[in-house]
Amino acid sequence: MSSKLKTLVFLGLALILAVSLVAVACQSGNGGTTADCSAVESQLAAEKTKSAGLDKQVKDLQAELADLQKPAKVYRMEPATWIAAGTPWDFLNYQAEWLNSTTDGRIISTPSAPGAVCPVEELIEAVGAGSTIAMLATPSYYAGKFPMAALYNTSIGLNTSIDMINAYETFNDGIVSKTYYGQIEGLFNVIVAGERIGEVDAIYSSKVNIPNVDAFSGVKFRCGDEHFAVPITSFGGSTVWFPGTEIYTNLATGVVDGFTYGSAYDHLGLGVQEVTSFWGPRNYPIMGANNEQFVVNKDVWNEMGPELQAMIKESIEAANQRSNVEAFLAIADSWATAVDAGITVVNWSAEDNARWVAAQMEWAEQYTAVSAEAKLIMDTVAAYRDFMGQ
Repeated sequence: MSSKLKTLVFLGLALILAVSLVAVACQSGNGGTTADCSAVESQLAAEKTKSAGLDKQVKDLQAELADLQKPAKVYRMEPATWIAAGTPWDFLNYQAEWLNSTTDGRIISTPSAPGAVCPVEELIEAVGAGSTIAMLATPSYYAGKFPMAALYNTSIGLNTSIDMINAYETFNDGIVSKTYYGQIEGLFNVIVAGERIGEVDAIYSSKVNIPNVDAFSGVKFRCGDEHFAVPITSFGGSTVWFPGTEIYTNLATGVVDGFTYGSAYDHLGLGVQEVTSFWGPRNYPIMGANNEQFVVNKDVWNEMGPELQAMIKESIEAANQRSNVEAFLAIADSWATAVDAGITVVNWSAEDNARWVAAQMEWAEQYTAVSAEAKLIMDTVAAYRDFMGQ
């Protein structure tokens, strides 16, 4: 029994005793006269007043206990991202494992396949509308909705995920990430709880050999990112987009000759070693790092309260560290698996790599010329590289 309840029980007994005393004291005396009961009656009135107060305390305690006995609200998440294999998918599963084991069942996260809940290019809109609680959205699909998104997911000038983390989240007080989060939250009814920044070492996979940038000419590619599609078309190739879940089938049926979609680990997860022959460039990845943001419906976020909010942020940090550490080894191991499966590894020359980067930089100018936020990214990256002596 709680101390509060014990106190109420004892005070209740005191009231019963006081009533009993009044009854005894006011009985007729031996001489047939009635005893003076005024003092005892006054005491009784005081006890009754106290009793009324106790009644209120009892009701308040009963309400408090009822609230405590109510089952906690359960938030069921079905977060998806742009890929159903590889590092971003691993991140979602590690995060779910963390949340499911630390929130006492208050948050249950079950990652869903791309497109199962909503189209991958509308993840943030779906969360903002409240049709789902949370998603891991990639900036690449929002390039046409606000200019900063076009550049945020690129790693032009940032060779590794460590460089991207430092340049975006730490350098100059994390101004790049803070600004990007503000852009998203200003446009949609969501909160950016955090982001996954990871090693990607992006490559292409193709049925035909592309030993240099000029070999893109006449080749049809599936690309989900402008910073891949624009350079490819500038070298004479053509591009089309469709969801990642359709890549294998479209390669097998000849709709496209190749595609871009993350690292060798990501490509291996799609099983495309069965329908492609050439992967590369291994020595000069066409993108070093990438990122996605974990967005939560703003109304739900506010309803959750500080404790669950903190747990979601912790889950993002934990999953990000684990998935990124594992990514370096997984990517290297995937190359060995691909070679064993008969894939030919392609390397580019330094000259071809420089031409690729130059094409990406030219593409970026269309955004930096019209958006101060987009320009902030490239200016910060340049300042970061200078600071690091790169």
